[in-house]
Amino acid sequence: MGFVERIWLLPWGSPLSVVLIMLVIITITTLFKGRIFCGWVCPHGALQEFLFQVKISFPLERRVDSSLKILKYLFLIFIVLAAIFTGQGLFCRYEPFKAIYGLSASGLTLALVIVTLMASLVFYRPWCRYICPLGAYLGIIAWLGSRWGLNRTQITADCLFCRKCLRVCPINAIKEEGRGCKINYRECITCGDCLEACPTTGIKGKED
Repeated sequence: MGFVERIWLLPWGSPLSVVLIMLVIITITTLFKGRIFCGWVCPHGALQEFLFQVKISFPLERRVDSSLKILKYLFLIFIVLAAIFTGQGLFCRYEPFKAIYGLSASGLTLALVIVTLMASLVFYRPWCRYICPLGAYLGIIAWLGSRWGLNRTQITADCLFCRKCLRVCPINAIKEEGRGCKINYRECITCGDCLEACPTTGIKGKED
């Protein structure tokens, strides 16, 4: 998740690093397939899914959930500006998942690890939905892909407005709009739950 921050820390004129190459590949993929990296590749998301317990889960109201999702975009702006003006990777220093995988944490990082792990038990992917700056960046890219007609996942005229997709979407990336539904491409992680729940061909997915 420190990809975006590290880009701004690369010396001007330096050879392209592995980090930059990876970010370019993920960005291009996201333009055409949405946030598939978040839904199917990212180990941080996988860990949160493993910890999540449906029986003790605490679903937030859609209005509250939507408001909290703004935080990751503000965080993205903050870490990029901090990297530009201070030349330091503040996010990389305190990222909780880095500490989790390294089995070493103290101070603020330890507190973030505890909060992240505890929150993951009752909220579905809380870090991904509300904090992750890479998710925010890819959300913007996915939105651009949808605007430019590159991402083919969409709700079609065959939609019966049965609302099944709304109910099964684990991150509330589908909302009602008029007499139909609309996908929020910035938040959709292409998990495929809506495709399985749709009784018709109301959702055209990545396999079409």
